[in-house]
Amino acid sequence: MFNLAKCYHGGNGTENNFEEAFYWYQKSAENGYTYAMFNLAYSYSNGEGNLAKCYKNGKGTEKNFEKAFYWYQKSAENSYTYGNV
Repeated sequence: MFNLAKCYHGGNGTENNFEEAFYWYQKSAENGYTYAMFNLAYSYSNGEGNLAKCYKNGKGTEKNFEKAFYWYQKSAENSYTYGNV
């Protein structure tokens, strides 16, 4: 399950699909796989900053600098240091 999540996350052998990756990370974590737990925790803790990067770079979505700026601001408000750059 974890390897399937990584494939969806990285676009290895399939299109990038972050929703599917998240689903399979979650299933893997429910089965006690600690690396999946880490990936989920990271996703939750840095979600705003990561979303900003996705909008900035067009990763998994269309590039949108206004939305990127908005989510960088939100992440900075929540003490995510990358958002303060």
